[in-house]
Amino acid sequence: MCGVSGWVRGSTGWGEDQLRLMTDAIAHRGPDGSGALIETSSSGHQIALGHRRLAIIDPAGGAQPMTSPDHRLSVVFNGEIYNFREIRAELAGLHGCTFHTDCDTEVLLESYRVWGQGCVHRLRGMFAFALWDRREETLFIARDRFGKKPLFLMQLGEGFAFASEIKALLAVMGKGPSLNVAAFPEYLLYRYVPGPATFFEGIVKLPPGHFAVWTREGLRTERYYALPKAAPERGLSTAAAMADYRRALEESVRIRLVSDAPFGAFLSGGIDSSTIVALMARHLAEPVKTFSIGFEGASDTELPAARRVAQHFRTEHHELVVSSDEIYKNLEAAISACDAPVSEPASIALMLLSREAARSVKMVLSGEGADEVMGGYAKHSMERFAGAYRRLPPGLRGGLARLLAAAPLAPARKLGAGLQTLGVEPAALRHALWFGGIHAHEITSFLGAPPKPSAAHLDDLADGSDVDKLLHFDQASWLPDNLLERGDRMTMAASIEARMPFMDQELIQLASTIPASMKIRGLTGKWLLRRSVQDVLPPSVLNRRKRGFPIPVSAWFRGPLKAQMREVLLDGDAVASRLIGRSSVETIIEEHMGGADRGKALWQLFNFNLFCSLYGLRP
Repeated sequence: MCGVSGWVRGSTGWGEDQLRLMTDAIAHRGPDGSGALIETSSSGHQIALGHRRLAIIDPAGGAQPMTSPDHRLSVVFNGEIYNFREIRAELAGLHGCTFHTDCDTEVLLESYRVWGQGCVHRLRGMFAFALWDRREETLFIARDRFGKKPLFLMQLGEGFAFASEIKALLAVMGKGPSLNVAAFPEYLLYRYVPGPATFFEGIVKLPPGHFAVWTREGLRTERYYALPKAAPERGLSTAAAMADYRRALEESVRIRLVSDAPFGAFLSGGIDSSTIVALMARHLAEPVKTFSIGFEGASDTELPAARRVAQHFRTEHHELVVSSDEIYKNLEAAISACDAPVSEPASIALMLLSREAARSVKMVLSGEGADEVMGGYAKHSMERFAGAYRRLPPGLRGGLARLLAAAPLAPARKLGAGLQTLGVEPAALRHALWFGGIHAHEITSFLGAPPKPSAAHLDDLADGSDVDKLLHFDQASWLPDNLLERGDRMTMAASIEARMPFMDQELIQLASTIPASMKIRGLTGKWLLRRSVQDVLPPSVLNRRKRGFPIPVSAWFRGPLKAQMREVLLDGDAVASRLIGRSSVETIIEEHMGGADRGKALWQLFNFNLFCSLYGLRP
């Protein structure tokens, strides 16, 4: 696991100082070493590759930039190729390649030599890399299928710069960054900025499943992978589906245990992380190191459940308890790590847990992706009734939603909010609103125009079910631009690597062949996952309801953060107020103080203002 950076320039003028600024900005991604390469091509273009290394595999032999023995190819690589030993055996046996290290970086070089740009189709893992081919005068950069590893691009006249994090590009921008105002409406709708855009003018993400090729003619981008479409209902037996899924999940965990550095797992006590720990324990002779976090004073903390799982599998367990003060005091550090607003308060908890884990391991396995692939959220269960619900008379739908929303019990209010979203059309807008903090009609009022959600994820799913379309959105947008981005930044800020077995490409391909009716049964999400691991998990885990990390931001904004929230949101230079109007912000604050729960919306705007202030961004 590492950080990469570099550039192609149409002329010389930059040098070691600029490349050092970029690699220093992402030193947390690779504290174990650094490397640099700067040269001028025969056409007069300057090529630079920079690297920061976190040594996980072959610490002695994996230094980068790595150059092939014939000096044709050089690469900087961030990530892990889990099938590198199988590829290595094929390259050696069928193509006569020779190897001098035991690391996946050298396998990547030889894969490109043999298969060219098609090498990305052979790689099973998480990656972002830049490979300079001197003979062809081509810079080839690629990002993994699901966006687990980041890569950002910034235009430089005739060339461009690239980096694992935006802060490395800002280090050489040459002027203060400008706010990409066009991304703000999407942020209001999604609570994050969908790719390829970012909040920084002139900086974009290379999308997941894409590569870019620079030649003397310029830079072109190409998609090499599309998310698998959901298969139509077929006569797949439950027993066969369970066996296939369990087999693929076991393999996904097993291949992620290859490491020359100490490793462990994040454990919440829920089914996803508990499954990973259970399967790790089956493949390891020594106890699994597990790490859990709890919130001081919370009545619904996950620590007891995690502790029971740790005891069941006899792990070497580590617990961290944090206070509200610690969460808030680390908010600015989390924003800086993300180069973006922190849309989920739990991101800060993940950063603190990563720091704790980094005291004893360099790599962890975590459970991201299970909900988005196997239907683990309440929205997935509700989405099954979207068609039937929208056929009800509008007046009946609205009255029912309002009645529940005003109920005294929290579950009823939550159901009312869900029904309000369930009736939204088009589907692309509904998908964005499920986890949103501000409703579409409010955004329309704020901006004077309806929000325009991206419908790209629906292009190839005309015949899919409502649940299949929502799961596809989660995998195409919610995961890469929010959860996976958060997971990468928060762990790498603490200089540890996170591997995600549920995000394995073979496992996701298999999951696409499993009908939604097996993923969700009644109100039980991830039904097939639960059934497939029922022999290794105790009933207390299998039957446990889904919980999040309970950070009480709504109470904070009525109590200890009330004054600061008002100061940040209503300051004369507050960017959010300038974009949607001070009166709109005041209305949300007044509603919250009056008893309505607008904590998610306030957190969203509060974070945006702090982010803009930290980076000096103005509309």
